[in-house]
This record gives sequence, C-alpha cells and structure tokens, in this order.
Amino acid sequence: MEWKELMAHHKKNCINILRSALKVFRKEPLKIYTDASCISQTGSGAIAFVVTRKEVILHQHSQSFEGTHKSSLKLELLAISAAVKYAEKHYKKVPKEIYTDNQHAIDKIEKLKKLKPCSLNKKTMFVKVPGVEYIKIQGHQRLSNGFGAQMNRIADKLAHTAAKKHSKKILKKKEETK
Repeated sequence: MEWKELMAHHKKNCINILRSALKVFRKEPLKIYTDASCISQTGSGAIAFVVTRKEVILHQHSQSFEGTHKSSLKLELLAISAAVKYAEKHYKKVPKEIYTDNQHAIDKIEKLKKLKPCSLNKKTMFVKVPGVEYIKIQGHQRLSNGFGAQMNRIADKLAHTAAKKHSKKILKKKEETK
C-alpha cells in the first residue's frame, strides 16, 4: 500500500508509525564538529563548530579572540565547550557526539572527566555533561572521505576565516596608530 492509502485507512497505525519514527530520530545523536585556528602574527584565534543530525546541518558558529595564539589546545577546548553548551541549551535530551581533530584535547577531556565535579570550574564543567561522547576525527581529510570529513572541513574553514578576519582588524588598527 502507498503512504496516502495507509493514512486514509489506518489512522491509528499511521500515528503509531510516526511515533516510532520520532523515537528513532530522538535517539539519533547530534554530531558536532569543532575546530580552532590561531594566527600567531597577530595573536588572533578563533573557534568554530557545526551541529548536524542525520547528515543535515542544523547550526554553524564561529567566534574570534585576541591574544590566544599561545595555546591552540586552549582554543580547541573552548570550541568543544562552546559546542557542548550550545547543544545542551537547544537539544538537552539528545545524545551528542563531539568530533575534534585534536587528540590533545580529547586526552585533556579524559583527564578532566576523572576529576571530582567540585574540582572543575565553570569553563571545564562541560566534560561532566551526561550523554556526550568525545571522538577524534582525522583533520584535513579529502572531502570524498564522507560527511564527517566535509563537516570537519567546514568547521576548520569557519575558524580560520574568523581568525583571519580578526587578524586583519588588528593589523589595520596597528597601521592606523602609526
């Protein structure tokens, strides 16, 4: 039977089918791809994340910072933290997978997870959020390597573009003050 016929003849069955599909969709995790970028010449840095679900982009975010080039790990953790905070605010009951191309960030998160919650501050508390899995993804992959590679590239591009834009502003201000 076709979908329209099924709906016309079996409304209760349709509602049950839709409820079942919705349950499956709710269990489908958010996949969030994070990245950070630094421009050492000006000390500009930026973070970015891309939120997806079932291979559909739901949200993109990038943000730049000044004076952060000394710690790319700090920026990577900041990107992950911002992504988790966003996901918790907008998709509280949905499982989350956070993808990063920085193994040091994942190692740091694993160390933080072992700490007691009272020893974590507001910036590092994100690691204790239930239902979040942190996954290493290979950076700078070929786009033909699939959806994850494409999303990692988008996060990388967003972070790099934000850092570059901020760096140009800093250089322009320096030239104006000369």
